[in-house]
Amino acid sequence: MTEEEWIKIGNNWKTTSSKVQILFPTLDSIMGDISGKEILDSGCGDGAFIRRCKEKDAITMGIDISDKAIEGCKNSDPLGKYLIMDTKNIILEEEFDWVLSLFVLLSFDNKKKIEDAIKSMGQRLNKTGKLVIVIPHPTFEESDNAETMKRSFDEEYLYSKKGLKINYKSKTKGYLAFTDFHWMIEDYVECIKKAGLVIEDIKEPIPAEKYKEENLDIYTKRVKYPTMIVFVCSRKR
Repeated sequence: MTEEEWIKIGNNWKTTSSKVQILFPTLDSIMGDISGKEILDSGCGDGAFIRRCKEKDAITMGIDISDKAIEGCKNSDPLGKYLIMDTKNIILEEEFDWVLSLFVLLSFDNKKKIEDAIKSMGQRLNKTGKLVIVIPHPTFEESDNAETMKRSFDEEYLYSKKGLKINYKSKTKGYLAFTDFHWMIEDYVECIKKAGLVIEDIKEPIPAEKYKEENLDIYTKRVKYPTMIVFVCSRKR
């Protein structure tokens, strides 16, 4: 959703089941043992992944442009460190082992903002730190298999249409509607390079076999149409 929409929605947005069941285990496998590691979630939303990291004894900080989101994080985690801050202009002295950007970059309607955000996050990495960027997977973006959101376009969807607006409206909560922007994978790669970072790995998370028993239909859809791509980036050496 746009930055303006996110500021309005704030703490009315909760982490989705696909993040908990598919993305979070993937991040766990990428990050490994994070005990004592310093982690920044840039665009932390409701703080769900920050709390998960804290349970593993990581040193965590969450920032978000929405004051309502940060208020919600502090209510859920009174001892946590959460700050109102723009991911495109992170003003911190700390450096981190891991910086996370989970579905934040699709909020931006031009590549300059994406590059600024990646550069700002990259500057907060320590010498061996990693930046993890998560974006929607093109196969999911084009398919109509979202359980809770109805998707529509102002013009015909083509993967090659950069900056295309994607309109979402909740199937269950009529008041919830927002806009994302479609970018090609090459656009994100270009912005990562321009920000002075290198891509070390790319993951395309799919659900674990155990979720077959819980919901075979959803499992089948998520294997057929992965929901996300994960870039693992580091500073140039």
